[in-house]
Amino acid sequence: MKHGLVALMAAALVFSGFAHADLAADAALEMALLLQFTDELGLGDYEMMDVLAGYRQYRSTMDGYLKQREEKQAALNKALAQNESGPTVSTLTQDVMGLDMNILRLKQSAVNEASAVMDAKAVAKLYMMVSNMDQVKKGFMAKLAGKHEVPARAQGKAPAGKMKAKNEGAAPAAAPVEKPEESILSQAKVFLNKLAAKELDAAMAAVSEKFEHYEYGSKAELRSFLDEAVQAGYVDDLKIITDDTEVKIEGDKAVIYPVDVEGLFGSFTLELTCQKEGDSWMVSTLDIFGI
Repeated sequence: MKHGLVALMAAALVFSGFAHADLAADAALEMALLLQFTDELGLGDYEMMDVLAGYRQYRSTMDGYLKQREEKQAALNKALAQNESGPTVSTLTQDVMGLDMNILRLKQSAVNEASAVMDAKAVAKLYMMVSNMDQVKKGFMAKLAGKHEVPARAQGKAPAGKMKAKNEGAAPAAAPVEKPEESILSQAKVFLNKLAAKELDAAMAAVSEKFEHYEYGSKAELRSFLDEAVQAGYVDDLKIITDDTEVKIEGDKAVIYPVDVEGLFGSFTLELTCQKEGDSWMVSTLDIFGI
């Protein structure tokens, strides 16, 4: 399955390989578009990580070919401008032709394998997207700009209240006491902020050994997922927003919602569930909405 998803990802860039002079500048946007496309296909988070990892592998290979071709073509143009002939021009011509063939083979391989893991409708949608890549990018950038103005919320759930006045219900200055909700949110922020900083050892210290999730599995499996996310660039420029976040305590459990998360992929809303273990509230599970 992973091999097929790598091919699917590579195909999304087949027809846009020569479209931009600065390929690296478009990498983040192209990854976001790939995430959107794979989400429409119903792929899970782990599979999306495979897509991102595959994209980086494909991009590295393609960029290597394009850089070599640019250098060889510049040398060939210079030789022709100086009216050179003979072995030098012949060798440079063969080099450029060989690189063109490598690029073509890489594209053909990606398309062929992507077609093998997608139905006809998905292939058609992918082809239409990559055939109009510049237009798609402009539309997607406009969509992302809109999300920054109005952060996305989980569908079917209303924002959990407005920010309360700082002095509302404040304890007397002589005996300040941190509310349980504030303490729980502070401990949860350790996990969130360390995750955004890519400090996974520190982030996982806030996760319960009893962590369970229907998709991410155990704490060890969550760590593996986060390692892949960091390596694939999924956590780059991650922004955690807790302006509207509220904490609801039910016995020895607490639900923290909504936590808005923004990144290169767009935005989603996170709900954390914490379990009281001794004097600490540890993350025991989580849910993601809006991605």
